[in-house]
Amino acid sequence: MSKVKIQGHASGTGVLTVTAPNTSTDRTITLPDGTGTLLTTDGDGSSLTGTADATKLPLAGGTMTGNISHGDDVKGLYGTGSDLEIYHDGSDSYLKDNGIGNLILKTNGTKINLYDGAQSNTMADFSTNGSCDLYYAGSKKIETTNTGVSVTGTLAATTVTGDGSGLTNLPAAGETAAAWCNVSGNSSIGDSYNVSSITDITTGKHYVNIDTDFSSTNYAIGSCGENNDSFISHIPSKATDKFEVWTTNAGNNSRYDTNSSSIVFGD
Repeated sequence: MSKVKIQGHASGTGVLTVTAPNTSTDRTITLPDGTGTLLTTDGDGSSLTGTADATKLPLAGGTMTGNISHGDDVKGLYGTGSDLEIYHDGSDSYLKDNGIGNLILKTNGTKINLYDGAQSNTMADFSTNGSCDLYYAGSKKIETTNTGVSVTGTLAATTVTGDGSGLTNLPAAGETAAAWCNVSGNSSIGDSYNVSSITDITTGKHYVNIDTDFSSTNYAIGSCGENNDSFISHIPSKATDKFEVWTTNAGNNSRYDTNSSSIVFGD
């Protein structure tokens, strides 16, 4: 059986007291094998330190050689005010910035990649000093370049600003309609493009007023009536801001109000 020795200091006069707990349950202190000092403390016991244990991480820091497992809703907290949280709540994973500064993501590599769980589809690439690319189902759709943005596929937008002077590969002037309209009863617009209003002149005659004036009157107009007994007689006058349309009854060659459509090519 091992010996137990409690030894006082040769010149000390203080009393070492070991007090049993106020309980009926036994208490056991098991000392490890080996030699050396296990615990040291200062005079008032406020600083108690032990001999380093290679299987434990010191409070002052050290190197981990194994995993740290956190259960659901057990957070990794960083910063004096828990400014950064990393955790999983059982359904979703979180990287949460609670601080007053920015959340900064840095890389010393060539890019930052975002993948799906299997790392089979790229969601986004952010290249160092290069492009930022967005993907749909692993297919790149948007890429920033040194001159702007490149889009693969159809770009749908509710609003586009600017004068379009830098756009390329567009239809040449005159290849698309400069204006068109559908007129109901010689007085109201059903639908239109670059047409501001309709002016009813008299029975079977109306002006189509242009929203953005043409540069000249050298434009072409196509018109037709939308009832079986009518047709567009002719366009008697053209101006840069409007043109006149007559609708005629094909049966008796008289003017009358009916539905019609007109389209303009030119500028």
